[in-house]
Amino acid sequence: MIEVISLDKTLKKRALDKSIVSDKNSTSWIDLTSPTREELKQIQQIFSLHKTTAEDFFPSRTRPKIEQFANYNVIVFYGIKIENEKIIPEEIVTVVAKNYVITSRHTKVESIDKIKEDKERLTELLKQGPEFLLHALMERTIENYFQTIET
Repeated sequence: MIEVISLDKTLKKRALDKSIVSDKNSTSWIDLTSPTREELKQIQQIFSLHKTTAEDFFPSRTRPKIEQFANYNVIVFYGIKIENEKIIPEEIVTVVAKNYVITSRHTKVESIDKIKEDKERLTELLKQGPEFLLHALMERTIENYFQTIET
């Protein structure tokens, strides 16, 4: 599933299209949850992602990493949850560019969903730029480690 949230003057959902890349008057968050191969191909084409970046979107237990490309950076990090008394890693792949962030996950990640639900906070983050949204996503996900481990 692909969900696109953009902020120009107001926060709104929009269709996924090539104009997101060149729209200098808005900041967008493209959130992928359990994306299909067709959706990933569409993302790769629209955002001109390198082949290795596209491969990172498939669940593969990639090591946490940061990679720089000409027009964007890729950051892979992990959240955690407990299932059947076991700690389960939740891979989160992000692409950060000048005016957008793409997140991809193959499971529901509570920390990401909470940011998406808080429209006021999300508006402020997108006003400040994609790097502020990325910071909030990583911070909330990592803060969740301690809550999860302590339960």
